[in-house]
Amino acid sequence: MKDSGSRTFAVILILLAVAGLIVHSSMFWRYTVDDAFISFRYARNLIDGHGLVFNPGERVEGYTNFLWTIIHSIVIGAGLEPEICAKYVNLALALGTMILLWLLGQVWGHGRRGVSTIALFFWVSAGAVAVAVSAGLETHLFTFLVTLGIYVYSLTPCSNRRIAAVMMIFSIASLVRPEGILFLSVTTIHYLFYASNRTRRLWIVIVPLALLLPFIAWKLFYYGTPVPNTLSAKTGGGWHQLNRGFGYIKGFVNEYGKPALFFFAFIPYLRRLDDRKRSYSFSILLLYLVYIVATGGDWIPHYRFLLPVFPLIYLSIQDGIIAVWDRILPRNGRVPLWSRIVFTGLLVIILFDIANQSHYLKLHTDMWANGYEHAHRAVGKWLSEHGDSNDTAALMDVGLIGYTTQMRILDITGLTDPYIAAAPGGFLKKTYPLDYLFRKNPEFIILVSASDYPQGGFGTSFEIDRTIFNDERFHERYEFVFSKDAYVTRVPHISGYYLCVFQQRDRGGAKSSAEDHKPLRATS
Repeated sequence: MKDSGSRTFAVILILLAVAGLIVHSSMFWRYTVDDAFISFRYARNLIDGHGLVFNPGERVEGYTNFLWTIIHSIVIGAGLEPEICAKYVNLALALGTMILLWLLGQVWGHGRRGVSTIALFFWVSAGAVAVAVSAGLETHLFTFLVTLGIYVYSLTPCSNRRIAAVMMIFSIASLVRPEGILFLSVTTIHYLFYASNRTRRLWIVIVPLALLLPFIAWKLFYYGTPVPNTLSAKTGGGWHQLNRGFGYIKGFVNEYGKPALFFFAFIPYLRRLDDRKRSYSFSILLLYLVYIVATGGDWIPHYRFLLPVFPLIYLSIQDGIIAVWDRILPRNGRVPLWSRIVFTGLLVIILFDIANQSHYLKLHTDMWANGYEHAHRAVGKWLSEHGDSNDTAALMDVGLIGYTTQMRILDITGLTDPYIAAAPGGFLKKTYPLDYLFRKNPEFIILVSASDYPQGGFGTSFEIDRTIFNDERFHERYEFVFSKDAYVTRVPHISGYYLCVFQQRDRGGAKSSAEDHKPLRATS
């Protein structure tokens, strides 16, 4: 009877967690990040017969989610809207990861069904999980596959057939994101270290090689390099890049429970690091966090690069809380009512603190959802009406604008342009090759300003946009047409995110006066 009651209680908690995740995700449903449309444009071009390219005729791997892009080429080919389908797929994957999280809690040793749901509610309350559902990127697919691989590897006994399945799961994850190779490598090394008869079991490496070598060979043939162009574009910043990476980790710790909560995550490793499962999770967490710091983190809200290890982090916190809880239990195993009340109260406070971030995150994502519609989609529509497929538009936010228009896009950040990606410096901090830009001679250039140019002047925090604007050739060749503010909020604001559209002077039709075209100096 007692076991039946525990099982019923656990089922109720899991159903509450499922409902909570659905409700939490619905808060951000209107938001789709601009970068998602980069993959959608690649997928559409593939279906249209241009190949897996951003611009027809230019073979550049400007995406880092091969399998996700292929999936959405099928979606587009079926006549469905990729933006909407991505959200529903991500919601199902987020729910699947949550179930795996609960199962992992059982496998890792404590086996108490009700207590095992602590990690679930951390998962449900995290704004990063909910935002990643609506963002339209591959984050939840990658997280689900990684968590599935960790779960299967944690099962015992770890037979040859089971480890082959693990290798296959992580190999598929590597087709979703390149970081899958890190999880694959750690798992392989850890398995060979703990396995008996290692020489006999080396055949396991055949599984990932059979899946990944053909993929790498195809990339070498098709793109000329096995490394995504985005890696060159986003790295190379030296200390600035490392500082951004440390700031990324620090921001996550401060926003998701403060350092005091993460203290619990260290307890399981201090007590049981010699355990096979603990040493495995510790190796993954350590190397993955080092990787995040080394690559400088990410700009997309909200800690999506850390999401793949959220399950391990929350399981570690859960086990740390259980370890402390067990220490204060009476020896007879009976839990006083007052201690249950205190424990539940503290847990509710912690979860509320984490979930409270979602209120401010919703304000932020709502602003961008409105802005993408008011500014980016509007600019893309205008370009479609005033240009043709032979024209080129140079800009930074290439996702939604690039997906809305059929014209050629020159990515001034280098994500889809190998020449700019190879320029010295880190992401958005490169020594910008202006000569290359003006040789390309784009018909349209869209720059980002913090004020409504020309009335408020041109002020920007982006070095790339400022460098272009301050060049005399820019003002000789281009004239201002209009601007759209992507900071669409109900609250009055001083600084905006204006997409300022410029076109070549000889095209005509500019809506501003000659006085508006006089050279100004951009300010930061």
